[in-house]
Amino acid sequence: MHHHGGVGDVIRPAEAGRAHWEALTLTLALAHTPLRAQHYDGCSESYQNLWGVHIHHGLWRDEAWSKERAADNLVDELLARSGLRAAARAAAEAGGPPPTVLDVGCGVGGTSIRLASLLGVKCVGVTLSPKQVEMAAANAAAANVADGAAFHVGDAEALLEHPALAGRLGTFDAVWCSESASHYPRKPLFFDAAAKFLKPGGRLVMCDWLKAEHLGARATAPGGVIDAIEIGMLLPPLCTATDYVRLAGDAGLRPVFYEDVSKETARTWDISLGLVSNPAVWALATSMGPDFIAFLKSFTAMRDGFATGAFRFALFVCEKPTAEQLE
Repeated sequence: MHHHGGVGDVIRPAEAGRAHWEALTLTLALAHTPLRAQHYDGCSESYQNLWGVHIHHGLWRDEAWSKERAADNLVDELLARSGLRAAARAAAEAGGPPPTVLDVGCGVGGTSIRLASLLGVKCVGVTLSPKQVEMAAANAAAANVADGAAFHVGDAEALLEHPALAGRLGTFDAVWCSESASHYPRKPLFFDAAAKFLKPGGRLVMCDWLKAEHLGARATAPGGVIDAIEIGMLLPPLCTATDYVRLAGDAGLRPVFYEDVSKETARTWDISLGLVSNPAVWALATSMGPDFIAFLKSFTAMRDGFATGAFRFALFVCEKPTAEQLE
């Protein structure tokens, strides 16, 4: 397994009292699932106006890059580890169908559109938000890849029951999840479904929000920086990288790549805070209600989380073993 920075081999016991706090936060997060759909229905146009078609972090390898270039680069860095280029080449040489990607938490379609444009892969995107499905379809049509990217309303924790995915078990070359799994209250359901939808040799490709390993009580306690991020961003308890390794392993997937890119992505929140300093954004926030105001206020918590090292951002790729590998 490729490492930049460390991922521990075991999950350490939580601090005393943490289990009760996490159970409470999980209950709140489950209650927030419809709220998140409403949030994205109401805010996605504003997000797209601020950030473009990628509603995720940028990854800067060059400080001169624009936020748009950095957001594209985050997709490209994951693409380089996804196995999709090799699959597309093999399909072209064999005259077979192009590779397929299940884009879970697809937002307004930025990742699916980029993959379809660059490689001609066929993407199926799923999001909680009907508004995002509508915007994603329009964005795909504008990019001339409407035949390569289909979008559906759906819950990442109920993928196995989704009618658009019936008969698709074991058929996808990649399951892609960009900054979405951290929002899922019941992550094992997602990891299990991802493993079932992948072909043997296919890859789960993720970038996500994490908390640092072995944080002290101050960072994780009510009122601490992690707590502020979880509440403002409507998150269940954040996981560590070690948690993700365990979740993937429990689903039968093998980690093949991990890189902590916190340093290269932190700039996203400097830019975001600059964008939301606009009084018009706060006028919108007031009209959206207290949850959206809390969300904007949590931008500062995100920047503080990066600055203190309590909050981490990482790229993570796992593979579904082939029959030969399992022997």
